[in-house]
Amino acid sequence: MHQITRHLSVDFDAGSSVLDMGRGARYLLTNSLFGSRLLCGDEDWETLATYREPREPGSSSLEERAIQARVLCPVGFRPSTSPLSERFKEVAEKLLKYRQLEPAESLVEVAAQVKEICGPSREYEGDTHYLWQDPRRLFYIMMDHMSAYLELELGTPQTADLDFRFAQQSLGRPERNGEFAQQLCTLHTSLDRVRHIQERFPAPAKFLTLGDDDLMSLALSRIPGYEVDVFEIDRSLVRFIKKRKPDTVRVFSRDLTNGLPAEFHHLYDAVLADPPYDAAGMSWFVRCCSQGLKRNSSSRLYLSTYPDLLESSEQFFEEFGKNGLDLKQTTRHFNRYPFPTETHDITSVGLRNLGYHPELVSVIMSVPYLYAHLFECEWLPGRL
Repeated sequence: MHQITRHLSVDFDAGSSVLDMGRGARYLLTNSLFGSRLLCGDEDWETLATYREPREPGSSSLEERAIQARVLCPVGFRPSTSPLSERFKEVAEKLLKYRQLEPAESLVEVAAQVKEICGPSREYEGDTHYLWQDPRRLFYIMMDHMSAYLELELGTPQTADLDFRFAQQSLGRPERNGEFAQQLCTLHTSLDRVRHIQERFPAPAKFLTLGDDDLMSLALSRIPGYEVDVFEIDRSLVRFIKKRKPDTVRVFSRDLTNGLPAEFHHLYDAVLADPPYDAAGMSWFVRCCSQGLKRNSSSRLYLSTYPDLLESSEQFFEEFGKNGLDLKQTTRHFNRYPFPTETHDITSVGLRNLGYHPELVSVIMSVPYLYAHLFECEWLPGRL
């Protein structure tokens, strides 16, 4: 039995665009974990979509190529190693041997050993951004991401119930806009959030997304009875969503620095958002989220972030209580984001400039994803 990989990403092949869809467009389907690719056309979507559920593979050339490219994977496929894990093992054992330390039994434990023994040899010179003020901070973050990769991507199921219709909807979405600190999560992450939300909120239900670079409005609107309002300031993303959305999605382009407009207060069963990284924007952001929630204990705020990347993780948690919210659940490493090229390059150069071992930097900067936790907050009646 085979099924679509949970690591699927889709894009147009060179020379194709949204205008070509249904008229001979070519698509590039990638297994982001292994980097393997499949080139296919309009006529192939329907066949691949049948693998949303596990099924016996057919004998067509497309299906054979999809299996070879690991776009279709055996349902029981649980890779114990990968080229990246082998490289990490080699470099880590070399560093531990130099320190006359015996490697631990598991690679996750080895990663913890490496994190403990490696440190910077100099202070960071140049950028005064808060992430570089502690020379160990970004190294620790990347070692945590390496550990998450080893724990979550190896020895675990590789397939998922992935809605190909949503994958098609996402084609041609605007590139990540660094001005708005956007991070574009994987298709599986968006759909996994929907499944998580469905467990708590049967239809009908109403949702608010503050920023929608993850296209959660389109993913949620695939559920009958779900209504979604979107606040987004990226004009290219607003245009993209408006062209693809059903009538159950409304899109607004407004600045929320003065709070959520009063006509949107207390309307939503759940609010979904990614908090800003800087401390200055955190207070008004959490306030906007709280203002949108219905005033009952079943209302939920879902926030996706990695606290160590925030300017003040302490402030992040403090704002909950100030705004009538109680943190009910944290799902670690729930969200996966393809590693942005510019972030990768800046971090790699910075860690090398701090004197971290160049081979180790090269390996840990090869993780395919940045990870973020999912925080679920409950509205507490009577707090405000």
